[in-house]
Amino acid sequence: MQHIPAEIINEIFKHLILDILLVHERRKFPWYVGQICASWRAHFTSTPWIWRKFIIDVDHTTERDLEHATRLVRLCIQHSMNQPLSFSFIYTQKFLPSKGRQYVNQMLSDLIAESQRWEVVDVEADLLSLEAFCLPNLSNHFPLLHSMALRTQGILWSKPKCWELFLRAHSLTRVELETLPGYDFDWSRLTVLTFDYLRNAADVLPIMRRLHCIENFKLNAFVGKPDEEQDGAITLPTLKVLSCPGDMLRHLRAPALEELHVNSRPSLPLPNGAISFLQTSSGSLTRLILGNHCCILSDAKRILQELPNVTKLCVEADSYLLNVLPYNLEEEIPILPKLELLIVDGYLNRSAVETLCAAVVSRNSKHSLVEWPYGSGRLKELRMVSYEYFNTSPLKLLCEEREVKYLAFERLQLTAGHIWCSEVESCAFDLCNNNSLFRLTTESLVSR
Repeated sequence: MQHIPAEIINEIFKHLILDILLVHERRKFPWYVGQICASWRAHFTSTPWIWRKFIIDVDHTTERDLEHATRLVRLCIQHSMNQPLSFSFIYTQKFLPSKGRQYVNQMLSDLIAESQRWEVVDVEADLLSLEAFCLPNLSNHFPLLHSMALRTQGILWSKPKCWELFLRAHSLTRVELETLPGYDFDWSRLTVLTFDYLRNAADVLPIMRRLHCIENFKLNAFVGKPDEEQDGAITLPTLKVLSCPGDMLRHLRAPALEELHVNSRPSLPLPNGAISFLQTSSGSLTRLILGNHCCILSDAKRILQELPNVTKLCVEADSYLLNVLPYNLEEEIPILPKLELLIVDGYLNRSAVETLCAAVVSRNSKHSLVEWPYGSGRLKELRMVSYEYFNTSPLKLLCEEREVKYLAFERLQLTAGHIWCSEVESCAFDLCNNNSLFRLTTESLVSR
């Protein structure tokens, strides 16, 4: 072991260690790679990329874990040397005694001292913790910061002036906010923007008109009825990924759109302009995510018919949309003729499994047919993401028989924390670090 070249040890580390460390879970921290021998231990502690990305999830820790996490945060800062730092800090619900709060404040203080090195920062915390970021020593320009997520319930964005300081960082191009800030901001340079809570379309549409470079826009919650009167559709020529309620689509045009996520909401008819949006995006759109009851059934069928080039689809397990996925050879309705990957998310039941079996059978070429009426489209992969175990053995066996790749994951196995991941095209559809990642709100890093 002593004579293995450093380059080889570094490659071994890349296979053994995830890109992001869980400093709040002692048992999952990769100390084992440093226990093989003195040489490996030296490489482990002197390899900056191992230490530069980490998650602190206070909500899932004991006081003893917090004490350990405080030491690990300092080690991450120390061993990452001068490389950029990316971290996720989550503290939203857990009550902490005074000692636990001291550990939290110490971690925040240590991170603030390194704010010149921040590259990707994801903070979800109560207002008291977030106000720690308003300390006077946060007076620099964050030269490396390009991604920032700040979320908390009930925050008054017009009050803490430090948010303006964050958002004015010249290198910042990716932003996630709970709601609109109470001041103006140069939205034109953003490539990724997420809002977690907005009351109506009037709040966000003026901002969208200024998103000249936007590639990924997500509106995760929507309360109230959008305004009917707007001055023309907003064209976003660079937009590639869009997540929003269906009734927002009528205000937009996205000719280069590649992925669309229609959020869950009470089942209502889509407004007239929504189908026009789909028609202008149908040529480039290949990935589609439909939330549960995102629209009424007739509109859902219309959506699927207007998007013939979709190759990847994600739907809720208990959604009525499952019923339209099997081909109906008698009616010859060409719904998603090019579909190759189907992801089913949520609670499974016997009816859903039977419907999926029918979809697998009907979406594979049948040599007995003289002419397959839907071109070369063939389902190649089925992924199940469920909250609890349900017997899907018949479905799995059918997939094996039909040569459809079958993967099953449990959503409860996923760990909190999401730092933007540039290594994958779309985490909703791809496997990152050999794990299922199914957080549909942001691009994320798996932490298992």
